[in-house]
Amino acid sequence: VIDAWAGPLDSLAQRGNGKRKASRQAMFADLPDSQVTLPGLPESVKIFYLPARESALWNGPAWPELHGAVVIAWQIIPPHSSSSATSEPDYDVILYSPHGINPTSLPDWTLLARRRVLLHCMDRQSLPFLMGGCVALGFAKNGFKLCEPASFNPHVYLATHDERKKASGLVAWLIKREDCSVQQAQGMLEELWRGHQQVKGQEFARTQVKVLDVGEVFHVV
Repeated sequence: VIDAWAGPLDSLAQRGNGKRKASRQAMFADLPDSQVTLPGLPESVKIFYLPARESALWNGPAWPELHGAVVIAWQIIPPHSSSSATSEPDYDVILYSPHGINPTSLPDWTLLARRRVLLHCMDRQSLPFLMGGCVALGFAKNGFKLCEPASFNPHVYLATHDERKKASGLVAWLIKREDCSVQQAQGMLEELWRGHQQVKGQEFARTQVKVLDVGEVFHVV
């Protein structure tokens, strides 16, 4: 488990005034050691689990178990050249959180990756507090916040875990679902971009929301 506020990258990203700032470039070598070691896993790949940092006392007993994330980071190996200097971070990140993770649970180095991909639910699903509370955070009330320029701001948001599941007993009667389509999500992001004035030297990603078909391949450039 990674302490979201500890490590050499603490000072790199400052979340304030809606801007993404960096005192120096984040590099793969600065990241914490991988939590997963497997035979054949190259040193250029690191895998982490990020726990939910919010209290179950206020969010429901299921919150700590559901609202973390798995992060896969890998180093970008440039073609051989006479100079190894770079003006950009040298790693990409995939953030996988099917039930949703709150932006406050993300360590700063995830925000500073060169390319960022988010796998996150679109629909919000909730049960009464004592039965678990909110079990899927959805796009409108959480995923959207992750897409803001001062937050994770993924290049691609891939919808996941929104399939209609067969429930029985009390859950079937009590669970509440708020659907959010790709079109609705993209419309919210368009409003966000219109209201955000880009500052020179502080670029942000215009997130693309997608639902992949079975077997579909999608390239992030």
